[in-house]
Amino acid sequence: MSFSAPLRQLVRRHREPAVVQTVRSTAAAVIAYVVALRLSGEPAPLTAPLTALLVVQVTLYSTLTTGIRRVNSVVAGVLLAIGFSALVGLTWWSLGLIILVSLTIGPLVKAGEFVPEVAISAMLVLGVTRVADTAWDRVLETLIGAAVGLLFNVLFVPPVWVGPASEAITDLARRMRALMVHITDELDQHTTVEKAAARLHEARRLDNDIAQVDAALRQAEDSLRLNPRVREGLLSRLVLRTGLDTLEICAVVLRVSCRTLTDLAHARPAEPLFPTHIAQALRELYAHTAVAVESFAQLITAQVSANAEEA
Repeated sequence: MSFSAPLRQLVRRHREPAVVQTVRSTAAAVIAYVVALRLSGEPAPLTAPLTALLVVQVTLYSTLTTGIRRVNSVVAGVLLAIGFSALVGLTWWSLGLIILVSLTIGPLVKAGEFVPEVAISAMLVLGVTRVADTAWDRVLETLIGAAVGLLFNVLFVPPVWVGPASEAITDLARRMRALMVHITDELDQHTTVEKAAARLHEARRLDNDIAQVDAALRQAEDSLRLNPRVREGLLSRLVLRTGLDTLEICAVVLRVSCRTLTDLAHARPAEPLFPTHIAQALRELYAHTAVAVESFAQLITAQVSANAEEA
């Protein structure tokens, strides 16, 4: 009984991006190591699983782009090390010079975020005795790791992450609705400065929530690219992106409203924020807006979740 709850939680999380990424990266790294043992002359070809670990991403599109940048960075570093070893060998000044040249060349070979890997590869190869043999073994291992990583995601196509992005948008709308409901309940009451400031802080936290939703949406957009499972990915991408933009504008307006309520709480410390008739009108306004925000989120995610007509 004690093990059933964690097991159920693991089963529910098996499609989360972090879990999928962990399983896929581990499998690809092990396969790359086994292949490199057969094809490389190194007794422990760890460059291959390292490359596969870095190449395999949670989407097919990011795997392809990452693999190309990774291979570019390692090959450039190895070629630099071969040239330096033939001319000067390893000294303190040649080490500094090869790092400087590597970091300069990195952007030119389109290494992207792997620019430091150019210098790392060059240093590792320059520091061994049999530079030429080790250099080409390292290139071979890198190609093996990159090829395994790419083929792994081609043969085992990653899932489409539109669903998690849609859930993130829906959760954001629910948090905005909950905040507006709390504001509605306090409009015709005496509101302390501390309570109003707490609502303002809650509204400001929506900025972080929007950033997290944006990251989930970018991942969903990447999962639609080059994915054979997707037929109408452009529509999903446009609807969710424009929907998030609209919710972001709503969050800004809501934050400004909370700022105004906080200022009123400062100005009216011993009385309600609004007269009764104004408070009633604002209660209706916030209540309708809260429902509209949540319904809008259901509408833009209806293609993967809820009923569009009802929303």
